[in-house]
Amino acid sequence: MLLTLRSVANPRAAAIMRDSLERNYQARLADGLPGPDKTGRSALLIAICAGMMLNRTVLGSTVLNGDVERLVPYLHAALDAVADIQ
Repeated sequence: MLLTLRSVANPRAAAIMRDSLERNYQARLADGLPGPDKTGRSALLIAICAGMMLNRTVLGSTVLNGDVERLVPYLHAALDAVADIQ
């Protein structure tokens, strides 16, 4: 995550990381999703997870680094809604 943030200002580094993310994670995740717009939904799932990581590890969110058990149902519902898995 830190490497990504530090490299984002470099267009070539950002392109390399984006290609790697799309090829190695987004495409594989999309292959496992049911329904329409698998690529878009897989990108959203990765963005949600990356946002959580950014807030926890880089920004040090006190709420997301504390007792998060009460938040799990909300995250679960958000991921389920995007994944469209019932």
